[in-house]
Amino acid sequence: MTLASILLEHRHFFRVHLKLHHLLEALRAELITIVDDHLSDLQSVPRIVYGEPFHFMRSTIIEVPSGVRARTLAEFREGLRRVDLSAIYYHFFEPRGRRDPAAPAEWLEDELGEDQLAAQVRRLNPYISSLDGLRDRLLAMCDQRLGAPRHA
Repeated sequence: MTLASILLEHRHFFRVHLKLHHLLEALRAELITIVDDHLSDLQSVPRIVYGEPFHFMRSTIIEVPSGVRARTLAEFREGLRRVDLSAIYYHFFEPRGRRDPAAPAEWLEDELGEDQLAAQVRRLNPYISSLDGLRDRLLAMCDQRLGAPRHA
């Protein structure tokens, strides 16, 4: 068996491996960007001192109305575009794993009857990109459903 015949026989594997490699590189670059952006906002970079115990912290989410409301899918899309990223975090990370009326998928399904769009939103993995990236994917989903070109 020659090298050429081995490559030809396993070309699908190599294509998949190459695509996976590119996806992992893109993910690595995104993670580096997120960490770098976070660290650049800090006055000093926290350090871990060997031998120090790990301190478990707890958090409390404080709900603050944004003043942005939606009654239609078009208004929902506009609201997604306008709200602060903290609202994206609150509505897409906080209610994960439970049925919550503050969760957009439930609202889309229950109030607008947008079952297919709600299912798409539920399938989103918010942990694989930045909050801006999540917002962009949500806007694209709304645009697709509304049959409109993507707006800035």
